Amino acid sequence: RGVLAEDAASSPVQPAIRTEDPNFTPVFRAVTDRTAISFGYRTSNGQESTRKVQPWGMGSRYGHWYLVGWDTDRNAERWFRLSRMTSAVKAVKQKNGEGYSVPAGFDIHASLASLDTVFSPQSAAVDVRSGAGAELRLRAAEPQESVELPEPRAGRDRLWFTVTDLETLASDVAALGESAEAVHPPALRTAVAEALTRASVAQEAPV
Repeated sequence: RGVLAEDAASSPVQPAIRTEDPNFTPVFRAVTDRTAISFGYRTSNGQESTRKVQPWGMGSRYGHWYLVGWDTDRNAERWFRLSRMTSAVKAVKQKNGEGYSVPAGFDIHASLASLDTVFSPQSAAVDVRSGAGAELRLRAAEPQESVELPEPRAGRDRLWFTVTDLETLASDVAALGESAEAVHPPALRTAVAEALTRASVAQEAPV
């Protein structure tokens, strides 16, 4: 209300960033220290390769953290979703010990906003058990395409979504376990299966 409380300076509430991405800290340090890095990366179509990047900045988009930088092997600006990194981040020595500089006109917000034009919206269908998936139901919309699919099983409701990132939807579907089943497109079913497989492997791994 415009009045500063006397104990405001000692407030226990502090801003913080919470993320489950294990590579968040090393990537953040690389961006801050202007350190070139390499890491294993899995693309949206499942292909894996080692990428070498000069980090320019990082930010959040669609509920995921992204690294934006210069891909030295492809000689172009690229985006990398931290959750798709498949190995630890390692520092890469620059030729002749030289560093690199971030382009003067680089804007992390504008760069991430351009992702809207990179991924085309597509329709996806998920069958959810009646009474479950409240958050998913809030995001459901009318289907944007006509697809012939078998009717949902008894006790299941079919939800349609228009999404630009299938993996985000796949994570939400996998989190519901047996209460949700990916129906369309096939890529969504594959992404959910892979998410459940990774969860199973992590569950069985020694503590």
